[in-house]
Amino acid sequence: HSLPAETPITPYDAPLPFWHALDYVLDQANLDIDYYGGDATTLRLQPRREGRPSRVDSAAYAGIYRLEPTIVTSRRVLRQDDLSGLSVEVELAWQPGITPIGVTLPLGHLAATFDDEQRVRAQSQVGSIDLVTGREIPTTDLQLPMQLPAGQPGKITTLSGQIRSLLPGAMHQFEFPLHTISVRESAGSVTVQLEDVRKNGELHEVRLGVEFQSPGAAMESHRGFLLDNEVYVLAGDGARLEHLGYQLFRQSQSGIGISYLFDLGASAAEAKLIYVTPSSVVQNQIDFLLDDIPLP
Repeated sequence: HSLPAETPITPYDAPLPFWHALDYVLDQANLDIDYYGGDATTLRLQPRREGRPSRVDSAAYAGIYRLEPTIVTSRRVLRQDDLSGLSVEVELAWQPGITPIGVTLPLGHLAATFDDEQRVRAQSQVGSIDLVTGREIPTTDLQLPMQLPAGQPGKITTLSGQIRSLLPGAMHQFEFPLHTISVRESAGSVTVQLEDVRKNGELHEVRLGVEFQSPGAAMESHRGFLLDNEVYVLAGDGARLEHLGYQLFRQSQSGIGISYLFDLGASAAEAKLIYVTPSSVVQNQIDFLLDDIPLP
């Protein structure tokens, strides 16, 4: 951020979770977040736009998540009323450095009440809203498809739902000398095996197997996060070599087999592979509650 270091901030007189504490500070400093200007562990701050409401007053907090409604639209389809609806667009952010895996919002858990005491559910009670997350940009937008209320209520009093996800545990760095084929190491609930190192034309192909003890079936649909894990080779002279591509050669309920291509020169004997991955993956389920959302 560009504010002077001596910018005054009045401390809050009680402990706060990450997002609530950050919003409290940003409200005082008249700053906002540019999610596209930071990286996996750092948030870039920017001056607040004129008319932007208080971050604390606009948001709801649920565990590592921050939810803020941004757009509300209503639609009435005159020829087919069951297609009418109310859509609430929400910005969902998660704590930097703790990227959730496979975020899902079950439609059956969504419910809204209005200032005239009406209560509606999601347009469909079956299925879920499935979100893609990334480490570099700790936020995504989603739309909550609600039934259209009767009459003309002025605001949504409460909008509740549930977030289900897999959360990564502490990161662990595995190191495998490339001359020690079939070495298997474990940390927490993850086991990584250096299965093979072979020549592939002018390159070397390094094969890894990655398996988690749990959560099993819950991870089967979201194991793609393993493709984003940091992996590189340290050559004998200490130079860091990035991989030139990868290919999956095995997928199971609990893990993957993946091969990486490296340009290691004539021999890989003195090099070692570095592979960084969460040491565990745990299932997380948390409820959220948004309130006082103005209607069109």
